[in-house]
Amino acid sequence: MLDGDRAAAFERLLACIAQLCSGEGDAEALVNEATVLRAALESARSAERVWDAVRTMVDDRSPRTWQSAFRAFALASLGLGRIPDHVLVAFAATRLAPDPVDEAIRLDAFQRRAVQLARATGGVIAGQVGEHGAVFLCAGSGSADQRRRQLLHLADRASRLAQREFGIALHFGASGASESTPLSRSYHAALGAAESALSRGFGWSPPSPASTT
Repeated sequence: MLDGDRAAAFERLLACIAQLCSGEGDAEALVNEATVLRAALESARSAERVWDAVRTMVDDRSPRTWQSAFRAFALASLGLGRIPDHVLVAFAATRLAPDPVDEAIRLDAFQRRAVQLARATGGVIAGQVGEHGAVFLCAGSGSADQRRRQLLHLADRASRLAQREFGIALHFGASGASESTPLSRSYHAALGAAESALSRGFGWSPPSPASTT
């Protein structure tokens, strides 16, 4: 979580807070420094914030929550101009690892990297699927065929990234959403398609269209 200079920044932030609590030093200067450090550390939790948003979007209990007008700013802050209408689920095909801890670290790193890939793609956000997968919620543009091609391109990029950086093979499932089909239902359809692809063996599997529209 706190890689590079972030660990030192976090340590200094704790020191500022400790000094404020003990009444030592210049309180105003310490508050200003702590504010700057806190802002610099905010990005360390960006993946978790996106994961939380994705979790609510695909939750069966809140199918319309993100369609309300007051959520427009939150959508924009996530890099989305509108509610996603396509779901792409990627399952990691893992073998029995000699070091389960190393595998868990690699899978977590892949899930965090998926958030960065989605942000770089534009109109896409990524969440977690348990400990072994990622889900991409896509607000694509163009015709239905163009959106399908966008999903295939995203799946290819994710597959190459996972293999190159983490030695992980991915299997995919895809599904489309509409006004009459809640995103949560499309998520479960894509999840089932990805599970089916995973059960067929190791290696790369292109998106299996469960109900892509």
